[in-house]
Amino acid sequence: LALTVNAESEWQDIKSFNEWALANPGEMICANTGAVSTAAFATAEWYDAIGGDVSQLRMLTTAGGSDSATQLAAGNCTMNFGDFAGSRSMVDAGKIRYLATSAKERNPYYPDVPTMAENGVEGLSVSMWIGYMAPKGTPEYVVDAWNEAVQVMLEDEEFREGLANVTGRTAYLDSEDFKNLILEECDTYQALAEKLGVRQ
Repeated sequence: LALTVNAESEWQDIKSFNEWALANPGEMICANTGAVSTAAFATAEWYDAIGGDVSQLRMLTTAGGSDSATQLAAGNCTMNFGDFAGSRSMVDAGKIRYLATSAKERNPYYPDVPTMAENGVEGLSVSMWIGYMAPKGTPEYVVDAWNEAVQVMLEDEEFREGLANVTGRTAYLDSEDFKNLILEECDTYQALAEKLGVRQ
């Protein structure tokens, strides 16, 4: 995910924006697609990591990632945490600006965008991914077949090229590792939801 601001704003780097965000919590309006959306959790995790009071965040709910980028470009919010695919058209058009990515490594399609960690903001884990799931009790041989099929798909050059067109990258977890990832994220999101005030 990437933190974006309006291209006409004063902020040219994440450090200056972090300083402003801490000093002006009541003025910052954050776009997201709902109170328990990936964008909302990413915003809460970032603000908490830089020492902000998450309960003071002001949220603008939008119709989706692309709409968040549009609202940001129109000046209706201060910042947005979103995936590169949903915001790149506005970035490429010079309407909004990437300040940093929460990923552990720089995005190969936007290598000039630094990571949060490079700027002293550690421990961010909220990310956006796509996975396949099946109902509880699905026979093991079906699960195994899906595991194999997904591995083959991720190695397919045409699939990888299509994913690259939307700035996506491949990563594989088998069913057990994927389950563990989800359980870990549930703990993280529950804690963030409490700080956001959407879970008591």
